[in-house]
Amino acid sequence: VGIGTTTPQAAVDVAGSIVLSDGNAFAINKYWSSGWKYKANGWGGHMQYFGTGGFGLFVNPQNSSGTGAAVTDIQALMVTPTGNVGIGITTPGQLLSVYGSITNGFMQGIYNTGGSTTSDGLAISAGSNSTAGAVMVYLIRPDGTAIGSITQNSATTVAYNTTSDRRIKENIADSASGLDLLTKIKVRDYNYIADPDKQTQQGFIAQELYDIYPQAVTVGGEDPKTHPWQVDYGKLTPLLVKSVQDLQSENDQLKARADKAEADIRAKDAAIAQLKAESANLKAALCAKFSDLPICASNLAE
Repeated sequence: VGIGTTTPQAAVDVAGSIVLSDGNAFAINKYWSSGWKYKANGWGGHMQYFGTGGFGLFVNPQNSSGTGAAVTDIQALMVTPTGNVGIGITTPGQLLSVYGSITNGFMQGIYNTGGSTTSDGLAISAGSNSTAGAVMVYLIRPDGTAIGSITQNSATTVAYNTTSDRRIKENIADSASGLDLLTKIKVRDYNYIADPDKQTQQGFIAQELYDIYPQAVTVGGEDPKTHPWQVDYGKLTPLLVKSVQDLQSENDQLKARADKAEADIRAKDAAIAQLKAESANLKAALCAKFSDLPICASNLAE
């Protein structure tokens, strides 16, 4: 059937626009009869115009119950009159809002399989050209609790933040882990098997570090290609700071001991000098009265 054309190229070929009024839809393998019904077995879907509510795209799971079976709509896409696009949400509040509930695996993926040195991933343009403050990436738990962010902290730099607010912490105490623990961590030289250049790297072995400082390690799975053990080097910062503090404390103690030893030496030198002066005065007094004493002769010889 051709509408607006004398040479239709499909079962229905429309040359021109199809106008849908508010509430009307363009459906595939489904019809409306006090609710959407499947026309036949198989997949279905429809596009619907909601007037001031926007435009929606709905998909339906495969039907195997025959004609007239009730349809379960899955909203795949919503475009609002202001241009906001929602996936999995009917009222997107941003230019692109994506909602879902995935219990096993990633909800979204960005894959560039070009395999070259210029096969880049994700670019984010946001913030100010001159000042800090903008949030580039915001990390939130499903319950709405913020757990981290990437923020602009100057005109040319970003900060990688993890939540560290006193108000959400308890049992706060000075750490006992420091230099003694740090010295147990093995620093290794190695290269990655997949690196054709076999470039030597310096760092840690995740499994070794886990035995000493597990909070810096994400445990992997069976396949090191898809689920490798990983190390968050930033998590070692508190241990490094505590170790420096331990070294400073030891240095302060050694310096105090050295200062005391130096003061003791100066005091002994002063006492010796005083004894020498007193001995010289006594010798001078004796020799003034008894000039023939041997000590006086040695004094004259000197």
